Amino acid sequence: MQICLDAAEVDGNVILDAAGPETMTFEELVQAIRRATGAWAPTVHVPPLAMAVVARALGLLLQDVVLTPDEIKGLTAGLLVSHDPPRGRIAFSKWLDEQARGLGRSYANELRRHYSQPAPTD
Repeated sequence: MQICLDAAEVDGNVILDAAGPETMTFEELVQAIRRATGAWAPTVHVPPLAMAVVARALGLLLQDVVLTPDEIKGLTAGLLVSHDPPRGRIAFSKWLDEQARGLGRSYANELRRHYSQPAPTD
């Protein structure tokens, strides 16, 4: 909440990292989510091009955009880690522990969620 309040006080455009108080690599993030959800699938390291192909194929299967090439570039460039002092007060691992029971129980299609038009109400 404080991050939003601080951003509202700035004139003009502002870019703030809403991170902290803990930092982790993308692999650590994936492993933490895997443990919290009880997932058993192994994690596999693949080149970015292979990940883009797999993400595209999975996206076609799900009729969704799973991971874009730009997102893959950002993740492999380390953009998941903030280099600014932490602004957040709740550790992701603590939030993850609190939310674990509901995580991964259903799939939220990104395209339908953001771009589906509601049915007319005539």
